[in-house]
This record gives sequence, C-alpha cells and structure tokens, in this order.
Amino acid sequence: MVVIWLLVGISVVAAAFFLPGNSVEAWPALNSAGIATLIYLLVLLLYTLRPPIPRKKIVISWILSLAVIVAIGFSWTGKERTANWHRSQLSKIHTVIVRGVVLAEIPQLLGIVGQYHAQAPGKKVSLLELFKRKYPETALGANVYKPQYESDSLKVFVSAFSDNEITLIAHFPYAKGRDANYVSYTGRKGSVQEKFILTEKGVQHESEN
Repeated sequence: MVVIWLLVGISVVAAAFFLPGNSVEAWPALNSAGIATLIYLLVLLLYTLRPPIPRKKIVISWILSLAVIVAIGFSWTGKERTANWHRSQLSKIHTVIVRGVVLAEIPQLLGIVGQYHAQAPGKKVSLLELFKRKYPETALGANVYKPQYESDSLKVFVSAFSDNEITLIAHFPYAKGRDANYVSYTGRKGSVQEKFILTEKGVQHESEN
C-alpha cells in the first residue's frame, strides 16, 4: 500500500507540474505542482489519521500537520514574491542599460550634423546627401545600424527624410519600455524605442517608450 501511495503521489505531482503548458515562467508550474502536493498530503492525512489511532493523537497530528502546511505556504508565497521582485528589478536594470547602449551607439549616426556644418561656406551639400554618402542603403524603413557583435539586436530605422531633415527610430526589441501596450516601429509591443531627428540646426531626441 505504501508503494501505491508513493506512485500515486509522484504521478499526480508530476502531471500537475505540466498543467501550465509551455509557459516560459517557472512559478506557474511550481504553484500547480504545489497545489497538487497539498491536496495529496491532505488526502494522505485523512487516510492515515483515523481509528484505531486514539482521537487525541489524531487531533494533535492534524494541528501539527496544518501548522507545518501553513508555514510552508507562507514561505512559498514569500519566495514567489521575492523572485518576482528580483525579476522586475532586473528588467528595469536591463532597460536602463539598453537606453545607455542606444545613446552610446547613436552618435556615430548623428555625426552627420557636424559634417554638415564643417563644410566650407557656399559649398554645402544637403544633410541628406551627406547621410547617403555614409549610408548608401538609406531608404524609408532601412536599418542603417551595423551590429557590433553577434547578439546585438539594436536596430536604427530611417522612418522619414528630406533634404534638410532625417528621422531615425532606434528600436531595441528585447528590452521592456515604459508602456507594455506601446506598438513600436516594427509592430512589436512594449519594447524600448528612441527617436532622433537630424536637422541643420542640430538633433532632437524623444524617448518614445
């Protein structure tokens, strides 16, 4: 009988662990398995704590068992809250780092404004012409950013341009922005996006998400 109870317990908990499906988070599966374990233990206690065991021992055993279960429950939920808090903080830190990376990488694109003003008086070519000389692939929707390493997912798109104004959208798809429902330039929701407008007078920057 002991072997049967063990096999049933293992089977029930293992099955419950997979109930959340393909969730990328660990806690839904752990919570599901925890609930299954709780139900299994309560059933096991009901089965074992019965006559001919003296009533006093049954009551004491139930009190001790429930106290342990409650203590484990508080510890469990506390660990889940702590884990979620850590994840939230890491996500915020990642976002800050990503914005720093964007602002560190973008100057190589914004240097075009400096080149424009460095031209000799009366011989200036347009801002757009200078930009196209450096980035021949310039077109609406073109990504003019060259990855610095294999996993570099930063993209800088040309969203609009004229002879004297160029709009660039810097998008980092794998970092969370301020608004989870914000639809980025690529259609992805909630990711970091920064906007830069190059003009003859300088550069305008807007943190869009």
